[in-house]
Amino acid sequence: MTVSAEVTVTAPEAPEVRRSRHTLRTSLLGVAVVVVVVAALALYWAYSYNPLARSWQQVTKGEWGSYAGSPSGVEARHTTSAVLEGSPMGTVTWVEPAGAFFVQFETEISNTGSHAVKIDTVGQPKFGYRTSGYRVAFYKNVQFPHEAGAAFHPFVLAGHAERRVVVSYSQFCATGAPDEIVTANGTVFSGPLSIPVTYSFLGFTRTDEVPIEPTAFEAPSRC
Repeated sequence: MTVSAEVTVTAPEAPEVRRSRHTLRTSLLGVAVVVVVVAALALYWAYSYNPLARSWQQVTKGEWGSYAGSPSGVEARHTTSAVLEGSPMGTVTWVEPAGAFFVQFETEISNTGSHAVKIDTVGQPKFGYRTSGYRVAFYKNVQFPHEAGAAFHPFVLAGHAERRVVVSYSQFCATGAPDEIVTANGTVFSGPLSIPVTYSFLGFTRTDEVPIEPTAFEAPSRC
């Protein structure tokens, strides 16, 4: 018996076919690189998107204010001082009552960008002096000191929109603070200049400082 084996010989691939395969692989690699770069740029843009107003002058409505008064509701005395014109403390200076007193101010969280963001929390600033009972609420259209409406809760802030919030707390008489200056009337120190606001956009969360219209407190020689 004779056994025969059939041998199959594969013809070499034509050069034009090899070039086509190489071109296809190169094109697919180029597309993949472009997709990765575009995705990375999109993620970086979403991460760095930072539309909250940085200066209280940026908010066109700008109808902010402050209030200081005794626990019984008697408003503290305040002055408008040209000495502080243009300073970080502003021009309105509240004369501190003795003991504990009530402080309230309002500001606007302003979205200067075109895309909506979710405002998650409004934190507490670093005062540099003793406070208690810090509370953030939504503004209601009444006069000080009754502007605080519903308690703050997360909300979506549309592009080119703003929402006013009211901050209130008890402040204890202080004779000075780290950022004080000395005037003819005595020691003056600044109220909070900003509040930390945490917001989220496309899954990224960050915290920025939202400005407060500057105000100041005139400290007594003793409390």
